Amino acid sequence: ETNPQRHVILHELVHNIYNEDFQGDYSYECLLEVAKYKHTFVDQVHYIMGNHELCEIQAKEIMKDGKPIPLVFGKGHKYGAPVQEACKGFLKGLPYAVHTPTGVWFSHSTPEKLLKRFSLEMLLQAGDGGHFSKTQDTLRDDVREDLVWGRDYSIASAREFAEKVKCPILVVGHTPCGPSGFMTPNPHHVIIDSKDSTAAIL
Repeated sequence: ETNPQRHVILHELVHNIYNEDFQGDYSYECLLEVAKYKHTFVDQVHYIMGNHELCEIQAKEIMKDGKPIPLVFGKGHKYGAPVQEACKGFLKGLPYAVHTPTGVWFSHSTPEKLLKRFSLEMLLQAGDGGHFSKTQDTLRDDVREDLVWGRDYSIASAREFAEKVKCPILVVGHTPCGPSGFMTPNPHHVIIDSKDSTAAIL
């Protein structure tokens, strides 16, 4: 409120885990808090798409160690339909990245399988399918999905992606970092592990 030049970037608020006595996931409480935060500071708070958020929209369960991780709003969810629909609507509107004029890129991860086909244009026009053929729409969706699932931190791939987005610094998450809560696997990536007891912020 007192620093209108300050921006806050959030991600990985939906991060349900498998446990034998699963009684429901409370990630939706985080979503509601951030929705209020975003409503108060519309242009300063940015919540970016992650793989778990995308899975909620797609209704796809994630497998971990051979076991399915229940969706927050999956079959048998115990939250009312209005809460479910409001949260899913909020998730569908999330940006896939934040691109700063100072050359810092923020996204949940960076592409791995489809790096060669990634382009900023494809991401920037994500909300306007009228500029794409059906084939291009499918490719764009695949590239966006790869943007939240990829884990290629090789120097060559990092350099190529940095050049594509015109940002020498790539701030991502999606990868466990151990006790430090962060890693710098190459000259471009800064990985922020924003969950568990060793969570880090930048």
